[in-house]
Amino acid sequence: MKKIFVDFSGTIVRDKDAYSDLVVGYSTFCPDAWTTVNDFFSSEQRQEFEDNYVNRSKPYSDALQTITSFCSMSNEDRSQIFILFDNKPHLVSQEPQETIRDIAFWLDKNNCKANGIYIESDKLGIAKQCGVDIFVEDDPRIAITLANAGIKVILMLRSWNKKFSLDILDLITTKEKQEKIKENILFADDWNEAGRLILSLL
Repeated sequence: MKKIFVDFSGTIVRDKDAYSDLVVGYSTFCPDAWTTVNDFFSSEQRQEFEDNYVNRSKPYSDALQTITSFCSMSNEDRSQIFILFDNKPHLVSQEPQETIRDIAFWLDKNNCKANGIYIESDKLGIAKQCGVDIFVEDDPRIAITLANAGIKVILMLRSWNKKFSLDILDLITTKEKQEKIKENILFADDWNEAGRLILSLL
């Protein structure tokens, strides 16, 4: 049985929409943008944001249907799928169990089924610990790290990472590692394509 992990922020949900009135004016919204946005929060805004971040999250088209299609409860099935929240944005005021609860309620409200939810910022560490076979991610830096460790990665192409090219590997790693990384990274423009790629890897 293949184990699939899916990043929550930016991969399943649209980060820029999570708190649209505070991120107005950001033409691109990448993982690092949360640090900049947080500089504009008052303490009251911060609290309100953290309390409602998950509930306000809006999924990408077909994300939840695709995730549900790979959720299995039988050992005879081909896959299990898990949601991973890496605490970006950093929800300081929430305990991990509160965030897991919020995501579980959000998934249920949106008729999405998953085999479990994890909170962990070290994606490579948790992937190795849990024996992950396929990882769906939107951050090219994380994708490269996971692919170099031998994990198949589906990189979701978003407005902020569309210009990413594997040619950059020539500048940051050896030829041997480049081949391994290129072999393990697949690209998806949307969740329909991601679903087809996952299916091809099972």
